[in-house]
Amino acid sequence: MKTFFLGITLTCLLVSGGLRAQGFDEKIQDIFQAALDTRLLGLGQSGRNFSLSNNQLSRATLDGFVDILQTGVTHFPAGATATGLSFDFSNGVPVTETQSLGPIFAERAATLGKGRFNVGFLSNYLNYQTLRGQKLSDLTFVFTHNDIGLSGLGDMPAEWDRVELAMNLGIRATIFSFVGTVGISDRIDLGVALPFLSVKVQSDPVATLVSQTYLQSGVANFYYGGSETAPELSTVLPGINEEASGLGDLVLRGKYHFVKDNRLDLAAMAQLSLATGDAANFLGSGEGYLKLGVIGSTHYGNMTPHVNLFYQRASGGSRGDELALYLGYDHQVNPAFTLAVDVLSEFQIHPIEEGYRLPGSVEYRQEVSNNVTYRRRVPLSNIPFWERDHYVNAAFGIKYSPREDMIILSNLLLPLNSGGLRTALTPSLGFDFSF
Repeated sequence: MKTFFLGITLTCLLVSGGLRAQGFDEKIQDIFQAALDTRLLGLGQSGRNFSLSNNQLSRATLDGFVDILQTGVTHFPAGATATGLSFDFSNGVPVTETQSLGPIFAERAATLGKGRFNVGFLSNYLNYQTLRGQKLSDLTFVFTHNDIGLSGLGDMPAEWDRVELAMNLGIRATIFSFVGTVGISDRIDLGVALPFLSVKVQSDPVATLVSQTYLQSGVANFYYGGSETAPELSTVLPGINEEASGLGDLVLRGKYHFVKDNRLDLAAMAQLSLATGDAANFLGSGEGYLKLGVIGSTHYGNMTPHVNLFYQRASGGSRGDELALYLGYDHQVNPAFTLAVDVLSEFQIHPIEEGYRLPGSVEYRQEVSNNVTYRRRVPLSNIPFWERDHYVNAAFGIKYSPREDMIILSNLLLPLNSGGLRTALTPSLGFDFSF
């Protein structure tokens, strides 16, 4: 058994340590760089007033955007440590502890039973539609000119020039998860979750120069083609249409069933997530996580309510610590069918760190006469400026057991809020074997 878990861990570390091609993070940077520097003609070639290397707001926009995409793709719950029936062998013979087949993403307190194994496979398809409620296909960024005059934008005509970038973005992912659990004793389970991801990113970006200098004087300081007096102010940029596949972040888990009672069962659980996935290609988070919590479950006839409360400590990154609360129940319709319903909530405790936060807006100020100042505030993106991204989802699942040692399961995950990168609906299909 130790060899089994050690082998999986070493495999993940070896695979994740290999050489890789240019990641999605660098491909998105290339789009930004083309819009702000390499394709920009005119005074921008010498001043580089929009470029990522010379404009702090441009750089902050790129870093914040890449981080929120990377976090969103990898922010998906692993399957439960063990599903199906649980057994107590304390009297030398197996005694069934549970009636229903259990939840799909949440946990109940019961453990497998000493010497028992559970192996599961879960496939999830995610077609991302929105980012903080804004359609991915409609995402737009605004890049401002550097402040070259008095402190604050707007006192010089050139400072009113800006670049608008439409990403026309699409992201799809398929996550195949292997989940294995072994009963060390009647009260202790150890488990592993190993995801394999396939992520496809498509983007057909278009950059447009809003040239205030051209509107006022007929001479453009910046343009994408033509000349200063006959400028081309819009251009189609090289896009992305590529797919990356590989191992995700390895998860190690342990559960201790410390209270067994006819009315209430309680368990403690620890989960360690290792940064084995390629974060640059949105296959991993890039950070490790330690998750500690308590699980409570009870039963009323054929219904088994459960509650999970976890605190997640991050080793770094943008999201920081999180508090997770899973509430739900599974209901045994008959010995072969179980319905599972859960609300899966994950709340970000601390604000997103400054280096990973999307900038909100900038203010332009221009003095039009004595004691009269024209002010205009321009958002730097149509993505809402939030300091935290909370995730709340509803899960509706069905489990079917054609025989005692096998379970076929399906689930639909629906978002209940708009935080982060979200799908409209996430279907899941899988199966478990117990022996």
